[in-house]
Amino acid sequence: MADFVPKGFYALERAVLLIARELDERLWDHAKMTLSEINAYERLGETSHYKDLRRTLEDIELSLRDRKTGELPDDSIEKRFNAYQESQQLLRAALNAGELRSYLQFAETGERSEQPPEAWAQVNATNWFDDGQIYVLTGGTHRILLPPYIPGASDDVNFANAPNGVWASILIEKDSFSDWYYSAAGPMANVEAIERDRGGRPLEYDWDAIKEYALGLVKQRGRPGRANKRLPSKSQIAEAVMNEWAKKGVDLAESTVRRYIKAWLKDL
Repeated sequence: MADFVPKGFYALERAVLLIARELDERLWDHAKMTLSEINAYERLGETSHYKDLRRTLEDIELSLRDRKTGELPDDSIEKRFNAYQESQQLLRAALNAGELRSYLQFAETGERSEQPPEAWAQVNATNWFDDGQIYVLTGGTHRILLPPYIPGASDDVNFANAPNGVWASILIEKDSFSDWYYSAAGPMANVEAIERDRGGRPLEYDWDAIKEYALGLVKQRGRPGRANKRLPSKSQIAEAVMNEWAKKGVDLAESTVRRYIKAWLKDL
C-alpha cells in the first residue's frame, strides 16, 4: 500500500485498474455497478487490496443473488474481476520487458529506487500485486513471537527467526506508462480501431484549442525531457492542460490528454 504517491507516479494497483477500465469502458460503467463494488475498486491501494478483493466481491454477489433461484442478475462482477486480473498480467509483462518503469518507495525513509526489469520475472513477483508492496531483505535475522505464547516452553517453541527487511511501495512512472500504453506494444495500440468499431466517440471538447494551448507551452519552454528543467516531462504538459480546462468547468480525462499530447509531439 502506497502511503504517499508523489506526482509523476501511479500506485501499482491504480495502474492496473486504469488499464482494465480503459480497455472496456462499457464493462466498468458505474451505472451498471453497485455502490459497494464501485467502492471496492476505488479503495484499491488505499484501504483495501487485491488480495482481499475476491472475498469482498463474493459478499456483494451474495447480497445480489435471487432468494429463490440463487442466480445473479448477470455475470458482470466476474467479468470485471477477470479483466482486472488480465490487466495485472499485461502490466507485469510490460515491466519485465522494460517497456515501462517501476520504483520502490521505502516507507521508513521515503526514498525511491528504480526496479530493474528482470525483477518482475521472479516467481514471487505475482505476490507484489496482492497489496502493492514488497518486503526488501536487508540481511540478518530477528526473533519473532509465534502465538499463542506457551509459558515454560523453550524459545524454539515460542519464537522463530525472521529475515530483516523493510517494506517498500511499488510505484509506476506515469510518463513511461503513457508511452507504453499507446505504443505499438501497449494495450491501446489499436484504440482508433476500437473506437471505430464502437461507432466512434463524440467529439466532446475542442481538441484543436487544447492542442494549440499544449504546443504553446512547448514553444515557450521547449520539448519535454529530463534535460529540460522548465518542462522535464509530458506529465507536466498534461497537468497544465487539465488545470487550464478545469478553470473553464471542463474535466478532461488524464489518459486521453496524455494520448493526444504524445501524438502531437510526434508531429512536431
